[in-house]
Amino acid sequence: MHATFTKAVSRADIEQALDAGTLMVRMRNGNNWRVRRNGQTQTRVNPELVEGADDFRIPCKAGLRLTFQITQADLPTFPLHFVIGE
Repeated sequence: MHATFTKAVSRADIEQALDAGTLMVRMRNGNNWRVRRNGQTQTRVNPELVEGADDFRIPCKAGLRLTFQITQADLPTFPLHFVIGE
């Protein structure tokens, strides 16, 4: 039996889901594709000198050609779907 639920996320939640291989993106046709890293997380070099110290960018890939990035601007609207199965 599989159950799916959604919650508000933080950067740590996204990093943990990417590392565990459980982050999925839902396509328009209803299929879910597994998201994987396409590089390392990028953050500001000198956060104490710059306003917006929590800025980050995580390059991601899904499928063969879909590439995108997750940034701090995406967090308020980014749904993280977890699938629990046996």
